[in-house]
Amino acid sequence: MKLKIRRPLPEGRLSELSKELGTMLNAGVPLVRALLIFSQEEQNGTAVRRILGKVYGSVCSGSSLWQAMEEQAPAFPPVMVQCVRAAEQSGSLGQTFLELSQDYWQEHELKSQLRTALLYPKLLLVLLAGMLWLMVYIILPQFQPLFAYLEELPWPTRVLYAFVDLVRHWWQVFLTVGLALILLERTAGRRGAVKLQRDRLRLSFPVVGPLRRMLCTARFARTLSSLYEAGIPLPKALVIAGGASGNAWMEKQVRQAAVSVEQGWSLGQALAGEKGLIKKLIFIAQAGEEAGQLGTMLRAASHSMEYDARQSLRRLAALAEPAMILVMALLTCFVMAAVLMPVYASYDGIGRLIY
Repeated sequence: MKLKIRRPLPEGRLSELSKELGTMLNAGVPLVRALLIFSQEEQNGTAVRRILGKVYGSVCSGSSLWQAMEEQAPAFPPVMVQCVRAAEQSGSLGQTFLELSQDYWQEHELKSQLRTALLYPKLLLVLLAGMLWLMVYIILPQFQPLFAYLEELPWPTRVLYAFVDLVRHWWQVFLTVGLALILLERTAGRRGAVKLQRDRLRLSFPVVGPLRRMLCTARFARTLSSLYEAGIPLPKALVIAGGASGNAWMEKQVRQAAVSVEQGWSLGQALAGEKGLIKKLIFIAQAGEEAGQLGTMLRAASHSMEYDARQSLRRLAALAEPAMILVMALLTCFVMAAVLMPVYASYDGIGRLIY
């Protein structure tokens, strides 16, 4: 069975490969020997070993390393390929791999923190869905015969039963619509105008929109810094970094900025009209160009924004947990009120009949 990787290797794996390769090259190990070692390591998966073996074969056949990596697209991101290309020309391949290792490790840590911050809210959502299922199919049906003898139900009970009836009779429609939306997001949402408008909306959502904008801007700045310091021409570096930002709308605007840079504009002037990036980066780019330290300033800006993003993630997680607990508590109180109010009303009616 032929295995094929349809997406870039995970950031953590790219970081490990880059670190090991950079360390071996700096220690004087020939590139071909280092590639042969990596292609035979058992800790790499079968598909990864196959890719590294093809890279090794291409290099042995006379291809440069960056060409061999580009042939295995999309396993190696374009950012990595272009940095390796520039490093082979300048003779700094080992150091470039070590720098790439740090960049991919930072990206890996940031994504890990994002997944960790969202884990608890996801668990609470599952508990909330479970509680709703128990309410609809287990708890309320047991009280329905008792409530049938009441002339009029309290409004919380009427609202609750209306919701229960809606779910019972239309759950197939809700499930179909939900699956259709997921399918739409994973197909049409990956191309063309739909993807462009979806990513634009993602940056404008309250609370999570500014966080996503900060993450995309930090990724763009870090990638642009790596490419610029590797000697890639600025217009081409902008196009690649825009694609690495992870947002199609931001990528489109950065491509327009790249055209302006080719026409003679400075980077700060070209990015001034870009509405996706954080304005802080534009000011830093202008200052870096004036001081002749654009690459250093961009890397410092990416570190600063990644730190801000981590802090925002912690605050968002700290706010999401009590918010979800509050929602569950309010929902529980509403269900209890909807159930107990008619029960007490029935007791009052029985008491009046007796006395």
